[in-house]
Amino acid sequence: MKAPSRHEMPQSVENDEHRLIAESGLFDEEFYRSQVAIPFEQSAIDHYLSSGCEEAAPSRIFDGVFLKPYYEFGGLRGSAFFSWLILRAVDENVPGNSEAAAARAHVISQSPYFDSVWYGADLPPGLDPAILYALVGEPLGHRPSPNFDPLYYVERYPDLKIPGLRLLDHFSHHGASEGRRGTSVADGLVLAEDWEPTDSVLVIAHEASRTGAPLLALALVRELTQLHTVVSVVLRGGELMDAFTDASRALVGPFEYQDYVQTEMRRVAERIVKQYRPRYAIANSIETSVLVPHLAAMGVPVIALVHEFASYTRPVSKLHDMFHWAAHVVFPARIVAESAYAVMPQLRSRGNIHVIAQGRVNLPSVVSKAITGKEKTLDADQLPDGFVILGAGHVQMRKGVDIFVSTAAAVRRLAPDLHVSFVWVGGGYDPEEDMGYSVYLSEQIARSGLSDTVIFLPPTDEIDKYYSRANTFFMCSRLDPQPNVGIDVMLKGVPLVAFDGASGTAEVLLSDETACELVVPHLDVQAAAQVFCRLAGDRTWYDRMSEAVAALAARTYRMSTYVEQIDRFGVEAARLTGGADLDALIHDEFLDADLIAFPAAPIADPLELANVVMQQWAANGLVLDPSNPFFRRPTAGFHPQVYAAAHADECLKEGRNPYVHWRQNGQLHGAWSREVLVPSAKPSATRLRLALHAHFHYLDHAWDLAYRLSLNSSSVDLYITTDIQSKAKELDLVFRSHRGDVRIIVLPNRGRDIAPFIHVLSELEGHNYELVGHVHGKKSSTTDEVMGAEWCRFLFENLIGGATPAMDAIANALESRPNVGLIMAEDPHIVGWNKNKSIAADLASAMGIAPVNVELPDFFDFPLGTMFWARPSAINRLTSVALDYPVEPVADDGTILHALERLIPFIVRAAGFDVLGVRVPGTTW
Repeated sequence: MKAPSRHEMPQSVENDEHRLIAESGLFDEEFYRSQVAIPFEQSAIDHYLSSGCEEAAPSRIFDGVFLKPYYEFGGLRGSAFFSWLILRAVDENVPGNSEAAAARAHVISQSPYFDSVWYGADLPPGLDPAILYALVGEPLGHRPSPNFDPLYYVERYPDLKIPGLRLLDHFSHHGASEGRRGTSVADGLVLAEDWEPTDSVLVIAHEASRTGAPLLALALVRELTQLHTVVSVVLRGGELMDAFTDASRALVGPFEYQDYVQTEMRRVAERIVKQYRPRYAIANSIETSVLVPHLAAMGVPVIALVHEFASYTRPVSKLHDMFHWAAHVVFPARIVAESAYAVMPQLRSRGNIHVIAQGRVNLPSVVSKAITGKEKTLDADQLPDGFVILGAGHVQMRKGVDIFVSTAAAVRRLAPDLHVSFVWVGGGYDPEEDMGYSVYLSEQIARSGLSDTVIFLPPTDEIDKYYSRANTFFMCSRLDPQPNVGIDVMLKGVPLVAFDGASGTAEVLLSDETACELVVPHLDVQAAAQVFCRLAGDRTWYDRMSEAVAALAARTYRMSTYVEQIDRFGVEAARLTGGADLDALIHDEFLDADLIAFPAAPIADPLELANVVMQQWAANGLVLDPSNPFFRRPTAGFHPQVYAAAHADECLKEGRNPYVHWRQNGQLHGAWSREVLVPSAKPSATRLRLALHAHFHYLDHAWDLAYRLSLNSSSVDLYITTDIQSKAKELDLVFRSHRGDVRIIVLPNRGRDIAPFIHVLSELEGHNYELVGHVHGKKSSTTDEVMGAEWCRFLFENLIGGATPAMDAIANALESRPNVGLIMAEDPHIVGWNKNKSIAADLASAMGIAPVNVELPDFFDFPLGTMFWARPSAINRLTSVALDYPVEPVADDGTILHALERLIPFIVRAAGFDVLGVRVPGTTW
């Protein structure tokens, strides 16, 4: 693209030019009238907009005649003065006349990153490229050349978000010399031209080293080329780069470590998706998570192959990026899945999680690294005579090489006459340079008298020869998912000894009634040594183990079956996230972008918004306890899970998106929907008698509440609770000017905000309040402080006031709706019972909400954060039972407090009332 991009004005702005010009303060009416003869009573701005812009200037610093042709070429619509005001809103220093434009253009033209030929392509005669950039391109973030992208530059380096900073000047004089980038790495990608295939699949490898996960990625590429056109994306280089190039139709990468940021990876994903139009992507390794959210948001479903244990994955955000966005997650072993569940317990209930062991990987022939001379080199047929116990892998703590050596010492003690060798094949053993591990292994070998027993050999392309020579294999890893080496030796019938709870290999062995004897207790060196001595001394038992291992491996490790399953997941995910439902979402006028998008990543593009809705439903669906911050409500007043559960044939069997089906099915009312109040700008004061309970253990948001209450016209009596007298005195100062009665009550610090609310609710009996509200400071030792503040602001805005006087609007709405007993904010998040269902069931029975044998529904809405307005008669069951509140510190889930929060709408409906939502447009958290 050589010509500057066009800029479309928002329609709503176009229709209000008069107001914006008047409010700018830059229209010089006296100066304008001095140039044109118009009646005093006629509006000068109206005259300028109707005809005067061709006759006179609206200001001494503005020359519309000069600017107009540049604005028209730049795609700006409306009067020249109006366009200038719009540009000034972005850059207040944008030139408004020829003199200022020429001065700025001179500076621009001196920059080595301004290309007048490139930027001025197709420019009409008489227009200057540098002036065009000064007037239009610079304020709108256009590129001045292929070598500088100002929008990328300020996003990549947020410290440059300084009002008035000229980004081109900064990069020319400072940024380039500081090592800052002027363009994204995505701009430099060399992608296949004239791409025609329509059935592309991405396989993403975190690196091209000759190790487990990259070897599996390469095997996937080779197998999938029989079914699809495969594009490989390799994030880091390595020995396998040529093999990936040969096996793939196209290859993207490698990248550098500094490229692994959202700004870069989003642009990389955009270029890949635009060029190759992939049907689905396979993200092989948690280390590929940097691309996963971006691909999913662009409509490419991701199949995540997670080989790493969560316990050693850092930062944990990698897990969230992968698990929140992948359509399917495949673990190689149950032990790896359990590790992920320990970090993210909610994964246990999400759908599309599978445990599937991969098949055998055929090792490619690559040029081995040069031998340093420090490593012993022996061909397989040169290994010592006797019983050979083989180990393999890169020498590191996780692989348990020290355990390998300790077991050698234990075997020596148990069978001193046994002629045995412990041979380790793999790189990384370098006692002279590696002070972190190898030096200690060397000392361990020497001090154990094993120099003639333990042998280290470098990595080799001919590892099969060592497998054939080995009598047995020792999987001594502390943690290993489903290592390829274990698959290889088992398929050859080599008995493999492994530790229970340390590897997927041990998990497979334990599934067989014979081979299970080769699994010893976790890291039990003595037990492992005993098994090796028995294998070496009992030929009959050895043969039985060999046969059992070979048969088990043949049943378990089938690469063709593994790839077929992965491909089936990908094809099905592509079907569910595309097609007619996606098209419907793109054109749906009721999708709420503020509810759908994560606040830190707003979405303006309708296609991306639709993709996020489709991808998140595919990834989460009927998850019982969704704790995914990206799985959000598509529109206010609708719960997709409740609807899908009620329309299982269409939404589950046929894969229809529940929101689209609901919209196309006439938006039928049911348990999945409710009426939503949108507060008007100026509601009147209510006739209802209001009371508001506010609990403040922390006082951070007290002043904010006082201010928001003052924005309303209605009078409300305040019942404020806290835990100590000194806080009560501060709160008295905060609410001293409140319009209405204020009572401050000191209560014990027990039961968080709910116990004080129920205490106040009991005291309100007989006071004839028609509506009672409940809010609190939304801060605790277990809640992220920033998240808690955003959540509190969201709830205060919707329930008390801010942009609109929400309390007035809510009270007015309930005046005419006697059937409504509860009004709660339309929270973006979809949250379930979590650990609270059994507690809630007991409480529901005690309160008479539901019989003991009636199951509470799996999916429902509740006032998330426990803030709401309610009629006292709708919630008086809260005071009907004795409650035993937990003492501090309170767990962040699974308590009576969390159960009560979720039961509130059930209590209201049991009293015969309906629930109403409230939504202040634009609010989110």
